[in-house]
Amino acid sequence: MPDTVQAMVLFDGTAQPIPVYVYAAIAGTLAALVGCLGWRLSGRVVKWYVPLTITLIGIFAGAMPVWDQLRVRKLAASEGGLTITRGEVTQVWHIAKRTRDMTSNSLRYRTTISEGFDVGVERFSWKTGSCLSAAALCNLALSKQPIVEGMQVEVHWFKDAAQGDENRVVLLRKL
Repeated sequence: MPDTVQAMVLFDGTAQPIPVYVYAAIAGTLAALVGCLGWRLSGRVVKWYVPLTITLIGIFAGAMPVWDQLRVRKLAASEGGLTITRGEVTQVWHIAKRTRDMTSNSLRYRTTISEGFDVGVERFSWKTGSCLSAAALCNLALSKQPIVEGMQVEVHWFKDAAQGDENRVVLLRKL
């Protein structure tokens, strides 16, 4: 394809490394579980929910991002795993919504940032910070160049059942 040879890669999720905090979460989880085992073997009481809580934190902070990144890389490597959409960006948005946090009796506010873009009839949107891993675009600031309306792009994406059937962008190129 001559279009993709001259295309500038704006985001490539398959090239994103697994973040250091994921390794730290896995190592911390294992160290805490070994500590619980040592505590138990020394004759002290360890409540059942302590290792369970540590394991759940380890799964969500460490294992889940690794699982998602490996899954997305495998999907990208398989033939027909990703849908390719080419066209003009018709809309780009970055909406910060600030609402009162009513879960406690405090004066705190919660800020939710929603952003994304449209290419033809396909909408690629997400809440910043809600991605399972860095393998998919979930922050427009990670793009090498700002995405603007009228830009010609090629988007490699898939509909992710693990994130509520969101369209997750794995590769974004400027044509």
